[in-house]
Amino acid sequence: MSGAGPSLPRVGSDETISALGRLGFEWPRTKLGKKQKASGTHITLRKAGEPPRRATVVLAKQEIPAGTLQSILDQGGVSVSAFLLALRGSYARAERKRLRNEGRRVGEALPATD
Repeated sequence: MSGAGPSLPRVGSDETISALGRLGFEWPRTKLGKKQKASGTHITLRKAGEPPRRATVVLAKQEIPAGTLQSILDQGGVSVSAFLLALRGSYARAERKRLRNEGRRVGEALPATD
């Protein structure tokens, strides 16, 4: 047995940033306390603590490759299992929103097709 931990899912930058936010990472702020606008292709999230942590996320519409995601988690000192737990909330919220937009509720049976 390899003893490998949980594998990383294929996620985009929005889900990654949301999950890191649940783990205490914050979007950088300006001196006036407003969120900085993302400029360029990456954003660096910060987490206070000893030692302070950073996680640089590529701002892409497509999925982040597993190796890149692992590097982001390593930078931020985040375990894969903690990331997956935080990610579940992101997916659950997105799924509820998708169902609501379709006029359905979570747990509701799919319409019958003939």
